[in-house]
Amino acid sequence: LVHDWIYVHKGRPPQGSVQQIMNPGWTDISGKWSRKDCDKLFRRMMIESGMDKKHAEMAYLAVRLGGGYYW
Repeated sequence: LVHDWIYVHKGRPPQGSVQQIMNPGWTDISGKWSRKDCDKLFRRMMIESGMDKKHAEMAYLAVRLGGGYYW
């Protein structure tokens, strides 16, 4: 969902809509995202949620190849 949200907004999600936990609390990371960075985040989130690296890499390559149409 995070990946798709950034795509919907063409790399410029609304201020405060994308945040990351950092010491001492949440930090806004909305800013300007490149499509490549958004896709890398997609791969990272899949791996961190337990998907094996091979399948995460295949999904990453799929969005790299086909995602430009939606960006």
